[in-house]
Amino acid sequence: MTQFQSRGFTLFEMLATVGIISILATSAVPSFSHMMKRDRLVADINRLHSVFKFARSEAVKRDTEISLVATNSSKWKVIQNAGTDERTVLLQFIPSDSSVQISGLADLIISSSGSTSALDIQLSDDDQTTDDYRLCIFLSGQSIITTAAQCP
Repeated sequence: MTQFQSRGFTLFEMLATVGIISILATSAVPSFSHMMKRDRLVADINRLHSVFKFARSEAVKRDTEISLVATNSSKWKVIQNAGTDERTVLLQFIPSDSSVQISGLADLIISSSGSTSALDIQLSDDDQTTDDYRLCIFLSGQSIITTAAQCP
């Protein structure tokens, strides 16, 4: 009597496996997409906040005024000696994706004692399921990130 050894998969086993994988993939894609949008907003608000903190620390370190200049309503440049021939761009913020909208971005002068005005900067996208984030900058030079409807 000869023994028959089976190697490999049958067509039915392979189709069942592919079917299960496709069902799992279609249920995971929407949540993965939502996670990517949320992470993009969180990364951008953290980068925007770090640009402000950098400008604040440079103003203290250099004991001079540092300008934050808003260009194209979505870029923020940290500039030393703004308005002079010795103008130097130290750092700039650019959103990571065109879907990220920024409102409230404005020119700001930072000194070692604080800022010239308070700002309420909002980052959002077209998706209602993701949280919008706010960077609240106070006259004292302090700042916070929040998801509240308005700055405190």
